[in-house]
Amino acid sequence: MEAEKLISIRDITRLTSLSSPTIYRLINDGKFPPGRMITKNRRVWRMTDVKAAMEQLWSDAGS
Repeated sequence: MEAEKLISIRDITRLTSLSSPTIYRLINDGKFPPGRMITKNRRVWRMTDVKAAMEQLWSDAGS
């Protein structure tokens, strides 16, 4: 079984060109996964969850 790739907010901003405030706003609006806190100060996301959220945002923008 292959481990799921975990990415940081910095990785997400680089992949999507969205700013971190925009990502957190999307989380608050329920349009982006909240990720998981793996330590007190470290939140990560599964790459598959981020890709799915971006595909949904793209689809919603086109309608």
